[in-house]
Amino acid sequence: MTATLELLELRRRVASELTTAGSGPQVKAGVQSMAELPLPLNQKYLSIDAAAIVRGNTVGDGRAQVMERMGRLVKALNVLEKYGLNLHNLARPRYWRSVKHNNPIFKAQVDSMQGGRGILYLYGYTVQQVDGLVFPDDVLQPDRDKVAAVTLEVTCLRLELEMLIKGNHPNPDFLKTSSHWSFQRSSSRGTRRWRPPPLTDVNRSTALPPKPISPAPPTPPQPPLPAPVQNPPPPPHWNPPSSLDFDQSPYTTPPSSPPTSPPPTSPQPTSPPPPPPPGPPP
Repeated sequence: MTATLELLELRRRVASELTTAGSGPQVKAGVQSMAELPLPLNQKYLSIDAAAIVRGNTVGDGRAQVMERMGRLVKALNVLEKYGLNLHNLARPRYWRSVKHNNPIFKAQVDSMQGGRGILYLYGYTVQQVDGLVFPDDVLQPDRDKVAAVTLEVTCLRLELEMLIKGNHPNPDFLKTSSHWSFQRSSSRGTRRWRPPPLTDVNRSTALPPKPISPAPPTPPQPPLPAPVQNPPPPPHWNPPSSLDFDQSPYTTPPSSPPTSPPPTSPQPTSPPPPPPPGPPP
């Protein structure tokens, strides 16, 4: 049986054992066998981009620093493995639908790892909120088959890195070649640097899927500002200058007042003439 066929058989059997057992220790032997298969990472891991994850989290100066960062990656994968086991277990935790950003373990382990949120995305945490990642409202329970496939690969990669750190990996060249590790000489300091190349855009699309962010609500159009009201200028009001104004400047002439016509007079009623005085009696 070829290594590829053996991997498919192991994956099927271990996934079935995980569904039956519901926890990690019962399937550890099967996952260990998967980790020891002599296959490149791109053939062994079908759900996660293991090579891109290893490259993006093991950049350092010298072998010691690279191994130290690889140890951090192992811890992050261990946390992600527990997330997957909790989701796959029928007796899931009470708050399984969300992963909060302010959780200390998430901040220190998972969120500091390149590709950590991508694995949570594969588990089903596809909705990005302000305070964390959540399952969509219409999803009533996780997809146990998909969660099992991702969890097995996360566990397998963790075991491979642990064996590489301890120096007992049966096929270390496959891991190093698939991750494109290489020693590079720094021209500025003359030291050797063990630096894998950065994640390419193709690898990032698999290892770091875009975070689904709700679009911002459209900004309502602002009503136009009303035009400023121009108050009509007050009518000119002329006050006749006083004599003091004229006396203050000997070079000004007081304006002549327009002639005024006398007001019309109404006719006065005429009284009848007095009667003549009476004459002498006849």
